[in-house]
Amino acid sequence: MAADWLCRIQEPDGNIPPIINPLAGSKGSNSQVDWPRLAFTAWSLAEFGKAIKEEKYLRAAEKGFEYLKKYLLGSPELGIRNQELTLAYFGQLSLSLGKSRDATIAAEKILVRFPGLSFEPITFSQIASFFKETVKCDHRFRGTLENILIELKNRFESAPKNKEPMDLAVWAELVNMFKDSNPEFSQKVLEWLKIKQLSSGAFPESTISEFVYTRGTGKIFEVLAINPVRNRDALNRVLRWLLSMQYHEESAFAVPHEFHPAILGGFRHDYFNQEAWIDAAGHILLGGSRLVTPVSENTMISHKH
Repeated sequence: MAADWLCRIQEPDGNIPPIINPLAGSKGSNSQVDWPRLAFTAWSLAEFGKAIKEEKYLRAAEKGFEYLKKYLLGSPELGIRNQELTLAYFGQLSLSLGKSRDATIAAEKILVRFPGLSFEPITFSQIASFFKETVKCDHRFRGTLENILIELKNRFESAPKNKEPMDLAVWAELVNMFKDSNPEFSQKVLEWLKIKQLSSGAFPESTISEFVYTRGTGKIFEVLAINPVRNRDALNRVLRWLLSMQYHEESAFAVPHEFHPAILGGFRHDYFNQEAWIDAAGHILLGGSRLVTPVSENTMISHKH
């Protein structure tokens, strides 16, 4: 349902509007193009399409790829905000679609811009996750990758010592980044996340807040899905909560029927905000792709589960 929703709202040029207001069946007040969310969501469609062998999701991802390539790589004068994060997601999308040359171009652009980049956990984490894939065939990015990993690990470990509040979703990717190079630290981050899970199955926004929202909880579901056997209990609980936030015929009773095609399958942002954001669906699709595509023999579960 989530993947079909994204396909329905995708525009002919390949863009996917970032926010849908279910009471108006229209795009929210934000910009109609959100570059990093578009790149991430297209990547999630590509991964999910490959995992379940569904061509229509791969075609939607290809359309998103072409739109992004046109403006991200072909029109530098646009001055796209969050360009480094967008390039990292675009690089992952390119790799997922087998477009290694475009992934390399994205990585090269990040490498040039990286020395002047201010620290931000999500951006650094996603660049590292992308570079972790690119160094498998191009060692030019290894030094930067190693520096990012050191910086992220130090920042994560120093925050509690300094009694700094920590947003759970912005650190969650460390589970994926370190699972091969430092599995003990990866497990430490994973256990830190799991301890924070609420009785509802959702995850709080931060260490000082119990506010819950689908995008943040969806991101943590995404990394829990890396090892579904070890994380089975947490996954069952979080999935129940996420599914309770999805729009379907019964839960969309307050949405005018003519707006149902624009909203069914999307996810309510939180209990108070009814808007559907595309990256909430994206996190759930990426996690779902990991549940049906074994990461290793130790994490294999059947498609029907």
